[in-house]
Amino acid sequence: MSCTATETQIQEREDFYDSPYLAEHYDLFSARFWEPERLDARKAHDPTSTHPFIVLDVGTGSGRVLSGLVLGACQDAQVDLADDDIEFVGLDVSPHMLSRAAETRPIPRGICTSWVLGSALDLRAIPLLKGGDAVKVDFLVFAAGGIAHLVDAGQTEAFLREVAAVLQPGSGRAFVSFMNAVMDSADEESIDPVKEQQELPSGKFPGIVYRTINASSEIVGKTHIDRRDILVIKKETDGSERVLERNTISTRLASWSPEEFAGMVQATGLEIVDTIKERVETYYALKLRG
Repeated sequence: MSCTATETQIQEREDFYDSPYLAEHYDLFSARFWEPERLDARKAHDPTSTHPFIVLDVGTGSGRVLSGLVLGACQDAQVDLADDDIEFVGLDVSPHMLSRAAETRPIPRGICTSWVLGSALDLRAIPLLKGGDAVKVDFLVFAAGGIAHLVDAGQTEAFLREVAAVLQPGSGRAFVSFMNAVMDSADEESIDPVKEQQELPSGKFPGIVYRTINASSEIVGKTHIDRRDILVIKKETDGSERVLERNTISTRLASWSPEEFAGMVQATGLEIVDTIKERVETYYALKLRG
């Protein structure tokens, strides 16, 4: 079998999803190791409340978590998502991931769901939340260890301040996860999912496979640096292969101990009320202090 790289686009990137091909690869890749979410927005919903009930999925990616929350709520006969004042918002910085979410996630008709382009560092800019104190988030999720991508100085604290600004006082909850393999306290047996799969067939593009090569990682100070090449390969009918894209990706992930994260939470007016340990990630449930 031959593999040619004629007219290959070689891209240096800092994320896994900055093209239509990579968006699908990331979605397929994630499905191989992320377990179904055990978070349940129904527990936070009060049908007697006079304000809109808002569910916000920060770093929604392909919408896996948000669609799971929607479908979970649909199973509750006491919650009429079409009639009740309930809104689901998926926020992401990647238009390619938002397009993937809108195309592939099964959101039942009549349920108010929006896919919003925006940053975790500017939650107050979300159009739905520009109504001031009258509109707050009741259930916020930042899953898949997404907070670890906030590696620059002060970014984590800035995100937590945004959470404090948009979260519903009293009943509002924010669920923020860390990948166990990235946390300082991770066990030696914690799974590093980025090394589990080397090749994935596309479900969207005929004859396309995604191949990961040259994967490596290192820790520099408090930062995990992951490097890999992701090849977008077209398999021809004669058995040959043609490389359409070669994406060289370097991803930085910040790492904190539980004590360090708790200190940042405390300093931004929030408090940790629960910890949910999963196989791959650990969630911290936050609420406004006071």
